[in-house]
Amino acid sequence: MTLRRILLSSLALTLVPTAAVFGQAEPGNVTRADFAAAYVRFERALLENPLDPSGMERANREFDALSLEFFMGRHAEAVKRLHELTASLDETLSADPEAAATAALRVRMEPAVWVSGAKIPLELHLSALYTPPERKEATRLSLRISGSSPGETLSFPLLVDWKSVSLGKLVYPLDLKTRRLKPGMYEVALVTPGGNALLGSTWSVVSRPPDALGRENALRLDKAAAEHPSLAQAWASTAARNSLLTDASIGESTARLTLDPEKLLKELEKEIRELERGRNPFRARKGDVWRVMRHGDEEIPFRVFLSDNADLDRPLPLVVAFHGAGGDENMFLEGYGSGILKRLAGQRKFLLVSPRTQPFLVERGGEMFEALVNLLEQEYPLDRKRLYLLGHSLGGMTVNALLARGAANVAAACCLCGFQGFGPAVGATPPVLVVAAALDPIVPPSRLEPAARRAAEAGRPVAYRLVEGFGHTLVVGRIMSEVLDWLFER
Repeated sequence: MTLRRILLSSLALTLVPTAAVFGQAEPGNVTRADFAAAYVRFERALLENPLDPSGMERANREFDALSLEFFMGRHAEAVKRLHELTASLDETLSADPEAAATAALRVRMEPAVWVSGAKIPLELHLSALYTPPERKEATRLSLRISGSSPGETLSFPLLVDWKSVSLGKLVYPLDLKTRRLKPGMYEVALVTPGGNALLGSTWSVVSRPPDALGRENALRLDKAAAEHPSLAQAWASTAARNSLLTDASIGESTARLTLDPEKLLKELEKEIRELERGRNPFRARKGDVWRVMRHGDEEIPFRVFLSDNADLDRPLPLVVAFHGAGGDENMFLEGYGSGILKRLAGQRKFLLVSPRTQPFLVERGGEMFEALVNLLEQEYPLDRKRLYLLGHSLGGMTVNALLARGAANVAAACCLCGFQGFGPAVGATPPVLVVAAALDPIVPPSRLEPAARRAAEAGRPVAYRLVEGFGHTLVVGRIMSEVLDWLFER
């Protein structure tokens, strides 16, 4: 979805806030979801504005520096620097005098999920992620709500009083009585007087109240679980997906950036109907699905993707991707080169699975990994000879640990910016590619190269590759296609 789509409709009067909730501004309340939204904006700008080598080197150094700020708890400063880095990639954005202040605003629609035709008030909430550049006069911005097609785009003029923003939250009433939006997911952006649209959040319109449907679905699921205990894993996934309809914590989750409640409502109806008939709704399922695996008392979230044109009559290669610290199961499919691994999975038609990393790093991680592969093998025609692992940072260390604990039937693995080698007591290991980024200040090559060299000198099939001009995180998007080439040759 292009962030500079032409605005197709507007209201005649500028909206002004009906209330300002005074108190301290919210720079101390920056969440992981706020950082994720800024990261998505950055990745899009990077994709749309290719850099020369020197510019890419600067972007890598700055991104790693601000990432360290976030990990050290300086969340507002990290988001501010990420917004500044994003603006520097786009000449029109960096030249826009209102862009920097506009980027400092947290943009939220309340309620976050709107029932089409509902009579409850709809509001826009603006607050400060961090202290914006000083503005003496109010600024006329536009709120843009964009669907998947140009006809689903609305624009509402806003008057933003920066003094009030610095004191608290501004609330703007929005009138959609004459504007029937189709159910679906919408992007919410603020547009500066110069025409630059800054993605602020996502917002959803549904055809039916999700809370009531969620409760009805839960009752049906409980009954289906009692009648068909052999479908326990499928039931756990559908129950977890159903909870997304009513889970208040989703507002602080990166899932908020990807979840379309209307689509989920329709999928849940089909899933529950299949479970009631004693069938697994996830068997041979194509597309992109958020799920969970139940293992003991834990439920481990994961994303699974298979392209619509994949051939299910032939055994499928499986790639399991483990994200780094600070990320989650959505990172490889939405971040890291604007989801380059998902695009490559679509082109190469392999089954892609990205679980929440942390549960696999513990002592029982190998057991959980085998459980995940076994679950997938029950639902897809997997080629056990083409099972590949890859991980970034903490995910690379997780892959390293799984191999050290004897993860079975792995054809090859890649550890990106995270590897410590194998002890003498570790048995045979598959081929491993260790990738280091020359500019990485978090896990520098000076740590990775000796570990890879020692493993190779001990007779293990470990290869080492140094990527020049890139840092800790952006290297993933740069090297991913080459990593898959290397893995699939084994």
